[in-house]
Amino acid sequence: MVTVKKRVVVGIDLGQTGTGVSILSTHSKCTNGEIIPVSIKNWPNSPGKVFSKVPTRVTYRAGDLRVPSWGFSCPQRTEVGDGMRVVRLFKFLFDRQGLDKYNHGKLEADQETMENVHKWITDFLTKLREYIDECLSAPPWNVVWGDTIVEYIFSLPTSWDSLEYIAGYESLITRAGFGNGKNCSMKVGLTEANAAAVYTAKKVNHEFVVGDVILSCDAGGMTSDICALRVSQIENEATSMEALLSSICIFNGSLQIDEAFKNLLETKIAAQNIMVEESAIYEVVDGEFQDVKALWGTNLSPPISVPLRVRGRSNDSNGAAQRLDDTGISIKFLKTEIDEIFDSQVDQILAELDGALDRLERMHPPMQVSAIFLSGGLGSSAYLQNKVIEHYQGISLQVRFDSAKGEPPLSVCNGLVYNRIQELTYNLSAYRVRRCAVSYGLLCDPKWATSHRNAPANRGDVRKQIKYFIVQGDEVTEGVPIIIKRFRETDSRDPDTAWVETIVMSKSARDSLPHFLGDGDSEEVGIVSSTADRNTLVRKRRYYVGKRVLEGKYKIWVQLEHENLKVETRVKGMLTGEKELTQVQWTFD
Repeated sequence: MVTVKKRVVVGIDLGQTGTGVSILSTHSKCTNGEIIPVSIKNWPNSPGKVFSKVPTRVTYRAGDLRVPSWGFSCPQRTEVGDGMRVVRLFKFLFDRQGLDKYNHGKLEADQETMENVHKWITDFLTKLREYIDECLSAPPWNVVWGDTIVEYIFSLPTSWDSLEYIAGYESLITRAGFGNGKNCSMKVGLTEANAAAVYTAKKVNHEFVVGDVILSCDAGGMTSDICALRVSQIENEATSMEALLSSICIFNGSLQIDEAFKNLLETKIAAQNIMVEESAIYEVVDGEFQDVKALWGTNLSPPISVPLRVRGRSNDSNGAAQRLDDTGISIKFLKTEIDEIFDSQVDQILAELDGALDRLERMHPPMQVSAIFLSGGLGSSAYLQNKVIEHYQGISLQVRFDSAKGEPPLSVCNGLVYNRIQELTYNLSAYRVRRCAVSYGLLCDPKWATSHRNAPANRGDVRKQIKYFIVQGDEVTEGVPIIIKRFRETDSRDPDTAWVETIVMSKSARDSLPHFLGDGDSEEVGIVSSTADRNTLVRKRRYYVGKRVLEGKYKIWVQLEHENLKVETRVKGMLTGEKELTQVQWTFD
């Protein structure tokens, strides 16, 4: 009898403000016939209650590279002592554009470096991994390290569309210790937008049929991700979808609401002619306002009045200064003022949803959206949910979300886990297929390009003939490479062990593709430089007049990696060259 090894899948969503972790074991007990992921909610030093996410923060002391605290253990902004620094909001600094924006206008001495960003991410992930592993060693998981199969799967920020970012991110995750050890592995999985859609569809028990089109909006702490998806395949209880539009990432969310409230609070304080320490303002923003924000839009919306601790001076009616030590006052807000703060973010989301719906309707054939899925921290706001429902009243369009109360659902990390379990159970990924909106090809070997009735008069240009390996509208499937057999020739007296492959792209319709580079809209988009050992060449039986030639056989592999295409050359199974094609247009928007 074959014993099946116990397997534990860990989904991790590294967020800008908070990080979530969901765990599922293939040996877990089922609830109503379904295995349910369990999230970590008891975090070290969490203040008296359970939290679905741990703050993405690390603390440092001057002159010390070690991390004395992380997550909830970090001091609050009002408690940071001399020589201490709490680093937060560093995730999107890993994007070079994000770091440049952060440094813009700052003195060189005050600017941050990518080296620092790498350290912050690695240090936080190291502390996170240590705590996750501690949890896995205890009930109910009882992981036996070296024997239990442990898979760590990370979400990918929707705005990171380059394999360079992905490879760099994977390197930091590995450096933090994830995937190290026998029977342990790590990978970066679905984008945050796609993972959120997987979870929300599962949680709200949405009944899919092939051809259904949905919009998924994952509105979080600092970004909102929107994607348009069509159900392409259903097998048993497994569903696979394809993207119809390029994923949208807008920088808005709960953090921007906090900042707008802080600005309004400071304006009201100034109008009352009092002086307040910044720490007191942050106590309100990080404390009372978080309760107000969580319930805004419900029948339980709290009174719009916040207590404020005042330490400073104000002027009396005669203009004389008077001291106010630990004086408590109350700052009142109109309902319309808080509504306007929320609307500044909600209106952006509605505008992007409207734009996506418009582009889908203009497709051929038009795509009719059946549902909008809302998820994430801001996505769980009753105010946003009510606004979206109201905005699309009168349209045959459902607005679906997890109606469970309490902490925002861990839509992204739960989606990662659900997708992996579906892969293991049904061998079907939720996003296995992409449909390419452009065509890609290779230039033919100059000696072995086939003749063509539209060939140029100058036969020397035959080397510019294009052989397409993806034609507009073709499906590219994850885990199923496109394999092209090729061969090349070289002089036996001075054999060339290096060669190049030229990759060409065209946006023309599939029935009017250009046949030669330089015709129509064809353009070169990449070069694969390859090198192979001389002993991989064999002597041809046929000779050319005056010389003998060697022939090299090889294969070109084209594979889907995240949202990019990876083109490789292989000789006898060995990798000899590779090129990443980024910003591939998978959709027809």
